[in-house]
Amino acid sequence: MDSLQGFCSRGMCRALVTRLRLELNLGVVESRRRRHDTSVGYRSSGKPKNWMALEFIPHVTHALGISGIQSRVQSSMLFPILAAAMVLGRQKDTWLLLPNFDPKGPKQVWSVLVDAESEGVNHHATFELKRVTKSVSPSKTIDTFSWDNLTVDDKEGQDIPDWDASVDKNGAILQMQGETEDSYRRMLVPLIFIYPDHPVSEGEKWKIEVKPKGTAGKLTYAYEAEKRALVEGTNTLVIAVKLTEEGKQPISGTGYWWLSRVGKVVKFDMKLENWIVPMAGSEVTNVIIRGIVK
Repeated sequence: MDSLQGFCSRGMCRALVTRLRLELNLGVVESRRRRHDTSVGYRSSGKPKNWMALEFIPHVTHALGISGIQSRVQSSMLFPILAAAMVLGRQKDTWLLLPNFDPKGPKQVWSVLVDAESEGVNHHATFELKRVTKSVSPSKTIDTFSWDNLTVDDKEGQDIPDWDASVDKNGAILQMQGETEDSYRRMLVPLIFIYPDHPVSEGEKWKIEVKPKGTAGKLTYAYEAEKRALVEGTNTLVIAVKLTEEGKQPISGTGYWWLSRVGKVVKFDMKLENWIVPMAGSEVTNVIIRGIVK
């Protein structure tokens, strides 16, 4: 099969394959019609099992401008070309995942559950993570993030103000706005999917590096599109990620993201080390964070 694909990588063969695809479609339709109309005659005619391929060759050679003796000589060459055309016709299922930067669009909201371990003590928290694009300009895009309805160890948590942050074209947080400390950016980083700048397909791997503004350490996201899965009726692409950060007490972790065809994050699951929560004193914790779209 590799030899066929190599054979068809040449410019001339690709042109033939393009024409053959059209002829294949026309020929198969015609063959099906004739088989439907005279199926008994064909079955009893004593024709070989590969009669469709044999009868199809003159049809293709005519389309390619080959006739007579030349047709008979070159017909044998068409078998690998036909096979290669069928191989090339099976294109990979690609997903064009795009971030939503529409200020007039709906908020993105996820129900989030956090199971944390800090200094040998286990804690859990729940909240609604919200993200909405506040403004878009040629120079930068500003998104607003918030944690609403926070509970900690089954007790109602404090009210938390929203945070504005500048983000790049792939959705990565570059810098917190106003007087918000950079530690809030580090807190939000693992909860954000960084969109690829190209269509992806199952089995594909890619890496994205993000350098925040200032002296903050570089972040590296190693992604792999593993499979497709149905999540609450939505067809999703399951993408594994490994996150690493440079610097002192760097955040690291692994997890999975489930994205719909239009790039909507339907679900995520992250296991992290050295995660920080500024509202709780910025102590590093090991956590498991799960979120699902509301």
